[in-house]
Amino acid sequence: MKKTVKSVFAKIINRTSITVVLIVLQALVLISWLTRLSEYAGYVDGISRVLALITALYIINRPDNPGFKLAIIVPILAFPIIGVPFYLLFGNSLRGMLNRQFVGRYNELAAAVEHSSEELSGAFAPQAAFLTRNACTSASTGNNTRYFNVDETFFAAFLEDLRSAKQYIFLEYFIIGEGYMWDSILPILKRKVDEGVEVRVIYDDLGCLGRIPDDYDAYLRRLGIACRRFNVFLPVLSLNFNFRDHRKIAVIDGVTAYTGGFNLGDEYLNITHPHGHWKDAAVRLHGPAAREFSVLFLTFWNAMERGSASEDFAPYLPQYIPRTEQPGICVPFGDIPGDEFKVGRDVYLNAISRARKSVYITTPYFIVDSETLSAICLAARNGLDVRILVPHIPDKWYVFTVTRSFYPQLIESGVQVYEYTPGFVHAKTVVVDDEVGIISSVNFDYRSMYLQLECGVLMQGTDAVHQLQEDYLETLAHCEEITPDFYRRVPLPVRIMRSVFRLLSPLM
Repeated sequence: MKKTVKSVFAKIINRTSITVVLIVLQALVLISWLTRLSEYAGYVDGISRVLALITALYIINRPDNPGFKLAIIVPILAFPIIGVPFYLLFGNSLRGMLNRQFVGRYNELAAAVEHSSEELSGAFAPQAAFLTRNACTSASTGNNTRYFNVDETFFAAFLEDLRSAKQYIFLEYFIIGEGYMWDSILPILKRKVDEGVEVRVIYDDLGCLGRIPDDYDAYLRRLGIACRRFNVFLPVLSLNFNFRDHRKIAVIDGVTAYTGGFNLGDEYLNITHPHGHWKDAAVRLHGPAAREFSVLFLTFWNAMERGSASEDFAPYLPQYIPRTEQPGICVPFGDIPGDEFKVGRDVYLNAISRARKSVYITTPYFIVDSETLSAICLAARNGLDVRILVPHIPDKWYVFTVTRSFYPQLIESGVQVYEYTPGFVHAKTVVVDDEVGIISSVNFDYRSMYLQLECGVLMQGTDAVHQLQEDYLETLAHCEEITPDFYRRVPLPVRIMRSVFRLLSPLM
């Protein structure tokens, strides 16, 4: 009985519930403080309106995305008494700024690594060159690539590669959750530590909130696994927690790497079903491209270690990696918020703008800026076969509401929109002309493109690209195509709600 009561108490009084309570209390104090000013209503109203106008002019002249500007200016002008203090307290976070020292250190480390990108020619060369210049990465041939639906077949291959590690295992994930998937991985990691293999883990603190114990990093270190959690979540009102490590990286000995949309939780293997059938995507890279994911991991690992000299990457970067006869080119990439480049967004824009026949997109969320929306619609108006696949059962209803608000403009431009009726789509993929493919952690939304650390791989002519396109076309058989009648039947109140949510979508 005592054990049962203790268990129930632990579920109620935990880090998540305490955090929510403390944030609500802070919000109430702020509202109470603002309410007390009502006795000086006339003075406060006049001053706040002047400050709102000055703040709006300041925001307009900043080099930010127009969507962010509009999303914050409207509330400031509509509710100046609340909006101006809110912006003064948290506004800098909306620029996509992480700690400047961290961003500078990250970029410095990334630029210091020597890359030997292969010389390329043809239509794909500019896309590869863009990443080698702006993402500090390398293009390579001779990689064995394999596309996976994330299922037991994928997981068996993943576990086998972990078991084969001889030197090191690097894991970096937005979500690690206790359950079958992680409980199958952890014993392998412990065994590898006992064999002398170096194991490092990075996880996002907010992403793992409520999924693993609060001090899980300390627990892993006691097992001999080096571990760091990114941007520790504190119960304080701050938009700094918009900045998350959304990457999905696994590297084994610098020779084999995995990336894609999957995290290390049971829903990704459809063991649990929070939103119907969960569809995801992953790619296995065996060859020179895996080295680049070691660089991405080590760069981030060292950037988090403030005030200390960075380690030598050389022991973790194989000088010779056997190449396969499989055709194609791979260019891994990483993206970090707070700098001038929007690599995750621009790699998509580059691929879409260079399409000649078709563009097939899969994304769990579709909340894009004007540049991305224009590129997609223009491709369709140019007569290309443009298709977008999104979930039918959402994980966040308000985000899904915004996604559906884009349907009229997309369909009127000639884009075919499909909803995956069995459940939720978490894959983030693009296939262009059955030749160029992108598998990544980057959603088609503001959060991924402006506020989060992301990663992925751009490929041309690889087996994984063709496998991805084949899977995409097969998946359409399980989807409902959205027709003009679908959104014409939407009630007026729902349309109004969608419009409001879409206006504020950069802040979601």
